Amino acid sequence: MKPKVSLREVSDIQTTISQVRAIVGEAAFVEGKGKVVFFPADPDSGINFEVGGLDALIPATYEYLSRNEEHHTTSLRASDSLEIKTTEHLLAAVRGLGISNLRIVISSKAFIPFLDGSALGFTDMLIRSNIVNQSDFRQKRVIIEEPFRVKVGESFIWLEPDPGLVISAAIVFPDPIGVQQFRYWNTTSMFCLHLAWARTFAFKEFKNEETTRVRLPGFKLDTGELITESNMIIYKDGKYITDPRGPDEEARHKILDVIGDLTLLPAPLQGSLNICRPSHKLNHELLQIIYNELGG
Repeated sequence: MKPKVSLREVSDIQTTISQVRAIVGEAAFVEGKGKVVFFPADPDSGINFEVGGLDALIPATYEYLSRNEEHHTTSLRASDSLEIKTTEHLLAAVRGLGISNLRIVISSKAFIPFLDGSALGFTDMLIRSNIVNQSDFRQKRVIIEEPFRVKVGESFIWLEPDPGLVISAAIVFPDPIGVQQFRYWNTTSMFCLHLAWARTFAFKEFKNEETTRVRLPGFKLDTGELITESNMIIYKDGKYITDPRGPDEEARHKILDVIGDLTLLPAPLQGSLNICRPSHKLNHELLQIIYNELGG
């Protein structure tokens, strides 16, 4: 079934922040700290990254998406030597709070703080920055006009028209995660209450204290020893090392990732999404299809 989507102006008012705020923390997959500073932005300017000390502007749009399958994250690439990794949790906070226009300045090494693996720290800081209306400017929406399906391997999304944004996700993982489902209706309050705190998760198998597969804050790279509770990490015997914040935290986090990735569309999405086995790869495929249908 051929996708049918449109980009239209709606009655909602554009927003930005009124106060400059910063957040610092360890980055993921690389050694070093990242710093992010949030600045107000002009109407119709969108969400844009700037790298401190460099004359580089990286819009949070599909054109700058870097398909990094190794780390299973969403990164933005301006050139072969400049890539902003793990943008999805920060962008989820921006979109979840309904912010239309924002300037995000990051440290010169283009690191984003990983924090606790959720969007909570970014969400808290953006709320503290005082979100304000830009009253003479209306928002736009990417609107699902007719049902269609996107499939990548065993993962798929079924999209239908809806007056808002509704996301249902079903995940299947080995124990202790198992099968989980969660249904989310998008509003600012619902995002803060039900998604912002949901952390990422990873499988770790430690054999003779060998090096872990990836570097995440809270773990020693050489032994895999847990030193903080920044992530839900799973032993090879199917037991949690860190306690989940809820029985379906992993399913909620997958929806959080979807919201972060969909921020790369030219406007917030309006429609109903039913997702089986969500992944960044599936999200990226949906982005490409919508972008092409909009004439990108």
